Amino acid sequence: MNTFGKRLRYTRKGFRRTQSQMARRVNRNPTQWSRWERDKTTPSMDELIAVHKATGASLDWLLLGVDMGSSVHQRLLFLLLKLPDREVVKLVEWLEVRFSL
Repeated sequence: MNTFGKRLRYTRKGFRRTQSQMARRVNRNPTQWSRWERDKTTPSMDELIAVHKATGASLDWLLLGVDMGSSVHQRLLFLLLKLPDREVVKLVEWLEVRFSL
């Protein structure tokens, strides 16, 4: 699942809820939820936190597709923070090409 909308849809389906039901849980209209799932718009930070609270899905998974809470991801993040900026830029460029980001 390479987009926020796909991860949001997956999360909703896991709850076996309609877009309308989930939208009500975060005080939004179903049209707005639908736009998020179709990657037409993205939620504000407040809306994203409301989705997190309503679903329990981690913010890092919703946004990035990874769970940074795992020890492997924490170690990777720690190692990345130690790299010089120019090396991080090279790595990000390589990842963008490799994974079509």
